[in-house]
Amino acid sequence: MFLAEAYDDDPNKLEDGNVLVALVDAGFDAVYDHQSYQILKGIHDGPKWANDLDAVLGRVAPLHRSVRYGENHDEVRLASRSGWGGVGAAVGRPVTALLFGIGRGPAMVYNGQEVGEPALGAAGFGGDNGRTSIFDYGTMPELAKWVNGHRYDGALLSDAQRELRDWYGRLLNLAGEPAFASGEFLPLNPANVGNPEYGRLPGESASGHWFYGYLRHDAAVPQSMLVVANLHPREALQDIRIRFSPQALAALGAAEGHRAIRFRERLARQDGVTMHATAAGLRESGLVIPALPPLTAWYLEADAAVESTAGTVS
Repeated sequence: MFLAEAYDDDPNKLEDGNVLVALVDAGFDAVYDHQSYQILKGIHDGPKWANDLDAVLGRVAPLHRSVRYGENHDEVRLASRSGWGGVGAAVGRPVTALLFGIGRGPAMVYNGQEVGEPALGAAGFGGDNGRTSIFDYGTMPELAKWVNGHRYDGALLSDAQRELRDWYGRLLNLAGEPAFASGEFLPLNPANVGNPEYGRLPGESASGHWFYGYLRHDAAVPQSMLVVANLHPREALQDIRIRFSPQALAALGAAEGHRAIRFRERLARQDGVTMHATAAGLRESGLVIPALPPLTAWYLEADAAVESTAGTVS
């Protein structure tokens, strides 16, 4: 795969128009989506909102020809104390779940990200800058625990690191399913900015600060995945009500009729949450998510329910 690291706001670019589009047209398979990364980082480091993603997705970098990442050698580690609000490796879950599900382009996991490598301490000429290395030497002591003397069995990892690594494996496997690999992207935040039940916290005048949602839909299979994420490091978002745009309702097969629809969470290791609704209920009142824990993302596959248990959660 032929990838390009480029930035459309680079004053040295040799292109009057969008250099990212020009690079794809020139033959690159995908280009960096640095804008989406910066917005998600800015939610934790200030002053961005999740809603800010809608202004750049597909407008700066090509939506389905972009490589998306939560880490690379230029940027601070997700688990670093000097970025992402100092939250730790857990911030990578909602961040990468959102980024990797947005488009059909490649997803990049940086070496050691899957075990929460934090890049602590000074290494090389970069000093203690939260990065493992920028064209320089460095070490990855947390990844070395997985290598375990070239046994590559993860025997030295903590339970939390093993779970994080397993979680990234589940995420990457799901990202290869039809809704993500070949489906369309339907954002949900634009239809819910004025909806006070869309993850809005006290004191906020609009929704979409810490909560972001979208639908991926492949009509050929068909398969639909509802992606929701709570980016807040401490607050659970309670009684979220998602209102669907006409396009999203059509993708879910809920534009008319009363058929039962099941939303089954698939990122969890086992026994993920399941919600039931009807097409009429989605049109009239949306879908209610009782509680979404902090730093949590769900991939909810929507399909025909075996039986109608509308409005229930299990």
